[in-house]
Amino acid sequence: MVRTRPTIVLVMAILTIVFGSIWTLVSLCSGVWVLLFYTIQAPQLDAALKPMRELSELLQKEAPGYLAMEVTNYALRLVLSVLFIFSGIGLLRMKVWAWRTSVICSAATVVWEIVHTVYQWIYVNPVTARWTEELIRKQPAGTPNFAALSENSAMKVIIAGAALVFSVGFPIVLLVVMLLPNVRAAFSRPVPGTEHPDDSIAKV
Repeated sequence: MVRTRPTIVLVMAILTIVFGSIWTLVSLCSGVWVLLFYTIQAPQLDAALKPMRELSELLQKEAPGYLAMEVTNYALRLVLSVLFIFSGIGLLRMKVWAWRTSVICSAATVVWEIVHTVYQWIYVNPVTARWTEELIRKQPAGTPNFAALSENSAMKVIIAGAALVFSVGFPIVLLVVMLLPNVRAAFSRPVPGTEHPDDSIAKV
């Protein structure tokens, strides 16, 4: 026999699998792009990649711990994304380990995204803005200034806000739902016919 699964748990389980899959795909694509960015040796692409490689080198010089922070960010996001997929599958089956995993992963995602966003605003954005201004000055007269739009303060806030909502919006909702009294109660009830201590969560 299995626990009775509340409808909200079913919905969140499906969404957890969907979001985890999207985040995993984004992380893998980002990893492939970074790998190609640093290893590709095509002369016809050198001119296009040179400015971005210069920016990467500048950030590694001027932003404290930039490389370590970005490697950690990539690895942590990938691991958490995969864990979200597994926890979503476990939630469908009303497994207590899935409840615990979803709570821990949601909290870890929120905390890390806030830390990474603050780091970007304090250290990365100023260097990027200065590099963009220098790049614009080097452009021939009459060249359209598309970079100015992304450097607009209002646009920066909108982009950062949208990215933060996409990255932490669902984890916050998932965390809140998993801590709802009725959801906790559903996972607190032992499976009928079992008395295993790990088969339910502690009641509060």
